[in-house]
Amino acid sequence: GFVSVHPDGGYVMAGGQRAIDNGPLFPTLLRLADDGDTLWTRLYENIDDRVFFAAPIVTWDGGYTVAGTANGPNSVVVGMLAHVDSAGTPVWRRTYQAHGAFPQYFYDVRRTLDGGYIMAGTAVDSMVVSQDAWLVKVDSFGCLVPGCQVFDGLEEQVTDLRDALEVFPNPASDQTNVRITLPVGTKRENLRLALVSTEGKLVQEEA
Repeated sequence: GFVSVHPDGGYVMAGGQRAIDNGPLFPTLLRLADDGDTLWTRLYENIDDRVFFAAPIVTWDGGYTVAGTANGPNSVVVGMLAHVDSAGTPVWRRTYQAHGAFPQYFYDVRRTLDGGYIMAGTAVDSMVVSQDAWLVKVDSFGCLVPGCQVFDGLEEQVTDLRDALEVFPNPASDQTNVRITLPVGTKRENLRLALVSTEGKLVQEEA
């Protein structure tokens, strides 16, 4: 488990727990009193996750944000960030990938001065070489691209599209073209392209 001191007294603890003996691990959150007694426990069996893997953050709204790992496409381990309310009820949950081949883990999450979060972990570059350091910066809704909270159930899969994105001509006057080459391992179904302003307002959406 990973423990944080709660500003209102007691503690909040995150980790993983099995619902049944020898069963899969599920992310778990516990709210503890000053003496360590359990005030409530939340075992999140309804999502295909592994564990919470960092000390939880107590947020301004009384809820909690915590990072960990999840099962991504093809059962590849991916990074996960989740926010729950003060009773542990899920508010939003997002997953992140640097690639689609090898396990990726978040080991820590911190608040940033703009109200968002930054996660640190590893993304295995090769099964025979080494682990790469991995940093992911998101906004207060866990969005890599501002405005992702506009869509229910949106799952962000790729942390960096710079090599996949082409905009031409650039600069442009009144019209431009956008071409995206999806990275290997990216889900191909139910994809949507959204143009969002810097304030997070949805400008245009295309299937």
